Order: sequence, then C-alpha cells, then structure tokens
Amino acid sequence: MKKLTPPQRLFLTQILKIRLILGHSKYQEIERDLAKRWAGYWGEIVLANYVKELPHDKYLIFHDLQLQYNGIHFQIDTLLLSQNYILNIEAKNIAGTLTFENVFKQLIRTHDDGTEESFEDPRVQCQRLQSL
Repeated sequence: MKKLTPPQRLFLTQILKIRLILGHSKYQEIERDLAKRWAGYWGEIVLANYVKELPHDKYLIFHDLQLQYNGIHFQIDTLLLSQNYILNIEAKNIAGTLTFENVFKQLIRTHDDGTEESFEDPRVQCQRLQSL
C-alpha cells in the first residue's frame, strides 16, 4: 500500500517561484499553477483522511499510483481495493458552484461574480483510467 506524499511537481513549482524575479513575465502564471497544485494536494489530503478510517483488514489503499500500460503512463489519485471491488477515486478541490455538463463532457465552475471556467469532466477521466 502506498501512503500519500507531496507530489514532486509541487515542490519543483514552489522552487521555481522562489527563484523567479517578482517582475518576471511568467511569475503570475507560475503563482497560479502553484496555487492549483496546492489546492489539488489539499483535496487529496482530505480524501486520505476519510479513507484511512476504513478497516485496514478489508481494504488496500494506494495513493498517487503511477502506472504504465502499453507505453501509456498514467496516475491515479487513490485506488481502493477490496475482495469485492476496485474503486478509482480522483480527488478534486474546486471552489465555486459546479455543474456537470453532459453534452460536451465538461465540469463548469461558476464563480460568485458569474464568470465561468471549464474543466475536463472527472467522470471521463475516471472512465479513461478504468479502461487503462
């Protein structure tokens, strides 16, 4: 079983931000990327706190599982194994009002000011990981 550890990309992005000059043209982009990475990691921490309460004799829990199949590398946030099923869990930590848009298979976030932002539907991501 694999415990949750901070992703290396989070640390690398943090180091990059520290090394950039404040006025650098990419500074704000790196800062936004770092905020997203921290939010994602905190979402995985919250999830890990829930699944660790499951009976250890009935479930195997793998966090941040890096796999390869037919030359395709992919990552699963949390994989839960029992004798009866396998559960792939993709943790998301997205603030705002969320709407699953089925026609274009997107997740739409609506901010308090009414602006919208689209993401890949996590259900599609899970289906892809399931097929892999």
